[in-house]
Amino acid sequence: MINKCPHCGFEPLNGQMVCPRCGEEIKENIAGKLATIKENNRENNDSVKWSDFKDVSIGSVMEESLNEATKEDDLADVNPILADYIKKHKDDYEETLPTAEDDKDQEKEASFPVPENDQIESQKSHTDLEETKNSVHDNLEPIAEIKTAESEVSEPIVDGEKLSNEGTAIKNDQETENMAETAAESSEKEQLENLPENDDSSTVNQIEPITEKDEALDNSASPIGDQGEAVRPDQEEKIDNLSSTEQVSKSPRKKWPFVLLAAAIILGGSGYGYYVHDQNVKAQAQQEQQKIEKQETAIQTQLADFYTDNTHQFIKSDKTANQLADLTTQVNNLKEAAKSAGTKDNTEELTNEIKSIQEKMDIITQVNNLFETPVVRGSEIKPATAIKGSTIDIEPLTTDDEFSKTINNVISDAKSQLNDLNTAKKAVAVVYTDEKVKDNATRQQYQTAQKAVAKLVEGNQKKTLKANLEKVDDVLSKKEAAETKKQQEAQAAAAKKAANDNAQSESEQSNNLPAEASPNMQPNNNNAPIMAINPSAVADTNNTAWVWNAGIQEKVIQTCIDRGYIVAGGYYLEPVTIENGEGYYNLFATNTRSSLLKGISEKALPYYIVTINCKTGYFRGNGNDHTIR
Repeated sequence: MINKCPHCGFEPLNGQMVCPRCGEEIKENIAGKLATIKENNRENNDSVKWSDFKDVSIGSVMEESLNEATKEDDLADVNPILADYIKKHKDDYEETLPTAEDDKDQEKEASFPVPENDQIESQKSHTDLEETKNSVHDNLEPIAEIKTAESEVSEPIVDGEKLSNEGTAIKNDQETENMAETAAESSEKEQLENLPENDDSSTVNQIEPITEKDEALDNSASPIGDQGEAVRPDQEEKIDNLSSTEQVSKSPRKKWPFVLLAAAIILGGSGYGYYVHDQNVKAQAQQEQQKIEKQETAIQTQLADFYTDNTHQFIKSDKTANQLADLTTQVNNLKEAAKSAGTKDNTEELTNEIKSIQEKMDIITQVNNLFETPVVRGSEIKPATAIKGSTIDIEPLTTDDEFSKTINNVISDAKSQLNDLNTAKKAVAVVYTDEKVKDNATRQQYQTAQKAVAKLVEGNQKKTLKANLEKVDDVLSKKEAAETKKQQEAQAAAAKKAANDNAQSESEQSNNLPAEASPNMQPNNNNAPIMAINPSAVADTNNTAWVWNAGIQEKVIQTCIDRGYIVAGGYYLEPVTIENGEGYYNLFATNTRSSLLKGISEKALPYYIVTINCKTGYFRGNGNDHTIR
């Protein structure tokens, strides 16, 4: 490699293939780069990595590549496809070279001077390569006229004279057709046929026309050939020069059009093939992306259907864990598909949504398991549902949303029920344990347990406790019945004895009545008044017999109060009869607050106490003390 630009003298180049000052390509550095690549012995078919020459024209790269591959084997190393193509047409290249005899027969006057051969070939090569590359790359119109342009430009021009050998032109045409057939065998035939026509005038115009003609060869001179006629010295010198020039330039001149066209075919085909492949890959990736997005949308719709409404708080009661597991499988498969296709996906968002739904479903399941029947059904809460266990092993939620508030209220209700249940169980255990009623159970203990059980929500546990209390009540009722019977028997015996005693006492009393007692006083066992009411006497309200002597009424009433027969304000007096000008009154108690009447039913009121003589103050009743029984 060189470090000084041969065009403008800029240095240092530091191995650059394009001069940074004048912009000219440094062919020596291009050739050096290609040699380095060759030494690296790259494994792919195309040993040139074109990105290494992004600033260099393809024509320069191909030119230097062919200069490096001077031998056929070297060319095969550089580009085996080009080498194979050149090898197939090698003989045709040699046949197309013009002979001295043909040149002599076809000599004509040139209409313009000829520039240096190397300059023409270089210009032609660059022009053909750039036009062919652009035509293939852009997929423009066919190049039906390429072979005509190549045959015209390929005709040798020496010292202002144009040699138009007809046989050579035919060979060139045939060579161009062979080249087109070879290209047709490749997958790029259709692309080449659609390339635009390449006007040869662009190449010809690069050479400035000159109106003056050079001196023509003598038409009368004998041509060089089988006639053996002599040739003029000046003609012989021109022909020698022409032959020498052809020998030097025939190979590049004849090879370059076809090599460049083949290179364009290969490069265009490879580029177009890569472009088509890249577009197919992108289209397939886009289709896969759309497919994945469509599946993601479908899954998102199914996940949204798990909720009761758009707030995404509560889960529908008919949704199951199996349905969610199926969506989980779909998301996992979608994630793997996106990874394999190298496309984007939103499976992480879907996975998080599934996780959120699963957590809510788990919480709902745990809460519902606390009760005998499900409490949480969608966004509805079933009230008055009894718990089924004796423990609450779920903690309240910490998030502040509608779902968490509802769940926490249900948990709080469950804990409240558990406290009431434990209290009721303890109260029942006082009277009933080990499946039997305790011997020392009392009615009061039973009533306490009954009140505690009554507070429970209707359910299986309450039903069990109530059944146990019924057993306790049955046992207590039997005990109480036995005790009542015993008491009744004792009371009956006592009553019988009292009746006998009363009968005997009455008999004695009837024989021993005091003198102030009226003979009409008849004590009895029914505690009825001892004197019968005389209606005519009662009707004689103005009779002075009904007037109490001074202090008698107060004295008798106070005595009855002191003895506990009546209480102040709890009595009244009723007129009965008049005997011997003296009136008699019956005293009745109107309440049972006195000591005498303790235990007497309210239904017995008014209760008879004694009969009083309003004039003397004498009183008596049905009792043993002649006052009350």
